[in-house]
Amino acid sequence: MSRIVKSSSILAALLGMAASSSLGCGTSNSTEGLSMEASFAVGVPRAARDEAVRVEGYLVASCDSVEIPERPNEAIGSTFTLRDGPEGPPIPVPDPGEYGLYAVALDSSCAVVAAGCDTVVVLSDSQATLAVTMGAFSLEGCAAGDQCAIDTGACVGPDGGTGGAGGAGGDGGSGGDGGSGGMGGVGGVGGSVVGSTCTVQTQDEDCNGKSCNPITLECTDFGKWERRSCETCVSDQNCWESDSRCVPMFFEGNRYPDDHTGFCLPQAQLTLPGGTYDCSGEKPYVTVIPDRSSMSGAGASAYCGPREDLTTCDAVSAQLDKILCTQGSDDQCPSGGICRYTQDNGKWDYRCTYSCTADMECANLQGWQLDCAGFCGA
Repeated sequence: MSRIVKSSSILAALLGMAASSSLGCGTSNSTEGLSMEASFAVGVPRAARDEAVRVEGYLVASCDSVEIPERPNEAIGSTFTLRDGPEGPPIPVPDPGEYGLYAVALDSSCAVVAAGCDTVVVLSDSQATLAVTMGAFSLEGCAAGDQCAIDTGACVGPDGGTGGAGGAGGDGGSGGDGGSGGMGGVGGVGGSVVGSTCTVQTQDEDCNGKSCNPITLECTDFGKWERRSCETCVSDQNCWESDSRCVPMFFEGNRYPDDHTGFCLPQAQLTLPGGTYDCSGEKPYVTVIPDRSSMSGAGASAYCGPREDLTTCDAVSAQLDKILCTQGSDDQCPSGGICRYTQDNGKWDYRCTYSCTADMECANLQGWQLDCAGFCGA
């Protein structure tokens, strides 16, 4: 399917949230160049979307010229956008005609988590946006010992880049020494304040930048906006997604894992007036959990999560992470998890999985739906 596109500024829809700004050729308020709008296809798991920190867009001769999910060998123009940072310059406007818009999403290790290419038609007098939809893909990132430079999307070895140039000397003096190569060391962590008393209003000072548990009023080691779907939390502020809250969960009739810990869950979509909710876009978290208040006191709402009568978030995470249980014992898996001989991407092994009732409750990290025959990956 072709899309008619027009020249404009960069517009990127990253991780399901619109993130836009205008960047020009040389000035921040120029609108010269083509825009990009990259989005995830329905069915790409939230886990994959959450991991994406950089999206690269390439205008190519055609979609047939690229091998998804590899970066293209040749491109007419390119741009990028970062989850937490600047965007690249707009793509220069080529001659009118039909092209391919190819996008690749990278995680913090420069591994590809999503990619896609759509055919677009560029008109010289256009003023709209190039759009591309990315499906779930997996391609290894940086090698062990290397680090991913998110600003460039390149892997940097332990020796790092070339040092900076030395400073100019004064009259008759010698220039300063050049900067040393390599990436700087990681700064030390501040003193622990876990367990200290705090209030939610003063948690930045009380807890050295960490979160205050709104129930126990004690400092925790949870940071702000760092927890993904189905990861543990104590406060709504721990959850990265803007539509997620820290929600108490249950398993086998009891609070899980304890009375003071919840899990970050996305809010369910209201589809009909009167309280009909849908979670089909949050695979594998497709069960609607109704009428639940958050750990931070947000009013009762409906959320998307795993089936609490069958499993836990910890068990789902173990399945997504392909945790092995080589002894074939359920004891090797988290609470709510079971050890079964399962397949993922055509490979069979003893892995931790969980009980299910429908295929839509099962997915792998790349977003492909797995079969359910009493357990995921059957």
